[in-house]
Amino acid sequence: MNQDFEEDFLLLLETHKGILHKISNAYAATSEDRKDLFQEIILSLWKAYPSFKKNSKISTWIYRVGLYTAITNFRRQKRQLQYEQLKPDFYKESTSSFLDNEKIDVKSLYLAIGRLSKVDKAIILLLLEEKAI
Repeated sequence: MNQDFEEDFLLLLETHKGILHKISNAYAATSEDRKDLFQEIILSLWKAYPSFKKNSKISTWIYRVGLYTAITNFRRQKRQLQYEQLKPDFYKESTSSFLDNEKIDVKSLYLAIGRLSKVDKAIILLLLEEKAI
């Protein structure tokens, strides 16, 4: 691999690192898990970058590789999903907080996304790409 290839890849990562953080935050529960997943996604992107055919937007391709890596990692660890009962007023508090502050609490957003199925997480992350978080 030549110097230009590496520089292009590093620029790609710098430009689109927000996508990697969104995926890592949505699919990993702890800070350490998020860091590990972030690195695994970078490794997957590095391996797949030479085969990127530019048939789609680079951000779409990054999402696909990142989501595939996250889901594969999730399956590999064979985590058992643990659901907790939401407080009856969870929605009410979240909605009133949102309306009062006109701002979404990002940590709460990722906690809520973390409770979704793998497919729903992927859909929400793709929709959020159009929004500034």
